[in-house]
Amino acid sequence: MPAPRYSIEEQEQRILDAATACIMESSILDFKMSAIAKGAGISMGSVYKHIQTKEDVLVALATRVEAKAVEVFSEVLSLPYSTPERLMAIHLMSPEAVHQCDFGPNLLMLASNEATLSRASEKWLARLFKYQDQLEGLFHTLLGEAIDSGELALSGESREALIDEIGISLWAMNCGFTQVSYELCSRRLSGIDIPPQYPLQPDSPIVKGLVRLVSTYEWREPYREERTTEICKVLEGLGYR
Repeated sequence: MPAPRYSIEEQEQRILDAATACIMESSILDFKMSAIAKGAGISMGSVYKHIQTKEDVLVALATRVEAKAVEVFSEVLSLPYSTPERLMAIHLMSPEAVHQCDFGPNLLMLASNEATLSRASEKWLARLFKYQDQLEGLFHTLLGEAIDSGELALSGESREALIDEIGISLWAMNCGFTQVSYELCSRRLSGIDIPPQYPLQPDSPIVKGLVRLVSTYEWREPYREERTTEICKVLEGLGYR
């Protein structure tokens, strides 16, 4: 019986779906290309037309995550909220809203490693960087519009400097929160009774720290903590918590 024929796009999706399943069954460091081909129902020759190395697999899966992030973040950042409320909403989502798999955060860390990037193909690197630029652009536009409208006041620094400061600070806190959550998860696996961290609850120390950071900036309407519960309910309705 001849092998099923799929379009280029269908082949790519089947390969990435199979790669996700293989990693879930083995590990993010111990999957096999042959298992991906078998799971996708595609010949090894066809697989290598899309991905050439294991590093390509990691970068390709990270690209899928970043593409999903652009889609989800665009929706959340368009909610009829103030800018600080929309920034809070992004961090109140569950990681699963974007990562689509349990190993998503670890995947992004591995895919941003220099050793991984140096062995990935130009095709996948270009696609990964494209979505990362789009994500950065979403926040740059949001904060720029807040400054231009007077919703966010400048305090002596330049417009671009303030945008960079807020964006990098929130990004750093988000990455740190993710790492803390995974370390706490490993402690739970060791038998230590620590409650799950996600989705973040309004009274979580992580959320309180984020509110403190957002509130340090001069917003026309300061963020009110009681809004956190309402934002959580809206995100639940969207399926993002």
